[in-house]
Amino acid sequence: MPSLAVGGQRIAYEVRGSGDPLLLVAGTGYPGSTWSPELLAPLAAAHTVITFDHRGTGDSPASADR
Repeated sequence: MPSLAVGGQRIAYEVRGSGDPLLLVAGTGYPGSTWSPELLAPLAAAHTVITFDHRGTGDSPASADR
């Protein structure tokens, strides 16, 4: 899973599809894998869908101050 550094913290994310961007934000404490393939497939057919893992979930490590 790709990642980027935000304020010195690594955040893992995934991008699917093409078109206007659509950022899906799972509830705090949930990884991006929370979104089901049944939801993502039709969205990705019309948009560039971006999901991410909150800090301390999935492939995003917890912050050093926690």
